[in-house]
Amino acid sequence: GTEIKKHSFASLGLSQMGFNGYKSTILILSASLQASNRFRIGISLKGINEKIPGDLKQNTQNLMGNFGCIYECSNKLSLGLSINDISALKSSVRPNDLTIITGIKFQPSSNVFLIAEAESREQNIFFHTGMCYFPVPSIACRIGYTTTNNQIHAGLGFSLQRWSIDASCKLHPYLGVSSGISICYKISRNESQ
Repeated sequence: GTEIKKHSFASLGLSQMGFNGYKSTILILSASLQASNRFRIGISLKGINEKIPGDLKQNTQNLMGNFGCIYECSNKLSLGLSINDISALKSSVRPNDLTIITGIKFQPSSNVFLIAEAESREQNIFFHTGMCYFPVPSIACRIGYTTTNNQIHAGLGFSLQRWSIDASCKLHPYLGVSSGISICYKISRNESQ
């Protein structure tokens, strides 16, 4: 028979990013399952706290559920779909909060991959492109561009056993540079053949 190597894991992460005065803190609980040799699914629950400066001076809290799947066409090519804030599917109050992202990942070598994504949000379509380079398996260097406010972004990530730390920055054309950091811990992992 065909052997399927299943990978499943759950993780807990904390992320913080902000511009001058604006701060977003996100707590993320996620789980992923390799359903077959080529198909992977995942879900996440995010608690988001945003601090908005200026005349608005307010804090907002949101809870968001996300669903995603990835199909590996080959060792070098993958297709993905992500539905963000799935609670908006049944909401007549917030129907525009639903975000759908489709993407393609091309991996020309073992330590480089390129992505291109299209995002549908609030009756608009945005595009994202990026490249990730791994000088060694535990270090990731990223750079990308998004048509959402014409932002350039970059990041550097480190992983060690179950822990990962990621630092990032975005260049917003009006708000300037935003920096962020996230820490993630893999709670569980299961592998069977």
